[in-house]
Amino acid sequence: MGNRNLHEFQRGPRGALTARDLTVIPPWMKLRSARPAIPEQTDPVLMMLEKLLKAAERQANFQMFSRTLAANQPENILPAAPNREYFLVQNRSGVDPLFVGFGAEPSVTSGISLPPGGIYEPFEVPQNDVWLASTAAVLFTVIYAQ
Repeated sequence: MGNRNLHEFQRGPRGALTARDLTVIPPWMKLRSARPAIPEQTDPVLMMLEKLLKAAERQANFQMFSRTLAANQPENILPAAPNREYFLVQNRSGVDPLFVGFGAEPSVTSGISLPPGGIYEPFEVPQNDVWLASTAAVLFTVIYAQ
């Protein structure tokens, strides 16, 4: 179709715009990206610069801790954080399940159950409180980024 100005639309019967005309997006309506696009380069230095810019957009400050959770005592392991970018929890116990809750204490009947050796990495990063609970002493590891 190419770029056409609004006054160049073809008219259908009775002068109405056709469906084909409605698919044309005038240049002044096109969205602009937040960061200017870098055209494909063949120069190795410019290619490396492009990779560095892309990598800088996805960096985060990761932190990790491991400890034993006491039996039948739910614990708030991470307070609410609206800027949390990543979360993962691993049940390092060899026998007992671990229960995960967001914004509330989990129990055997509520929360996400992690089997021994299980890992939970949610698709959407929780911004609210993160709670853990278990019916026996359980070793766990948490990795998160803020």
